[in-house]
Amino acid sequence: MSQFGFYLNILAVGFAVSGVVSSFYQLVTSEQADFLPFSKSPSAVVFTILLSMFAGPFIIANKVWNGLVSRETRAPLIALLLVICGLWSFYSGVAILYFAFVIV
Repeated sequence: MSQFGFYLNILAVGFAVSGVVSSFYQLVTSEQADFLPFSKSPSAVVFTILLSMFAGPFIIANKVWNGLVSRETRAPLIALLLVICGLWSFYSGVAILYFAFVIV
């Protein structure tokens, strides 16, 4: 496998885990995941940070998709957000695969 394909697989793993975490959160709470905490309690802030670490790329992609549907976003902003989403997915995939290989 070429290096480019290897990096694309890592990116796909990161984004897939992001989607699974976000969908599980939506299944449990019946709300979409977001970067904002529910309340000001310390436990809610810690939970929101942990949720944002792994579900962040999917949250960004969902917000971009909603902006495209409502036509409220501009092309440079969409490009920037998708680059951030891709990099975040890649680094999340690296961390997930690293911990998977360490555990197994």
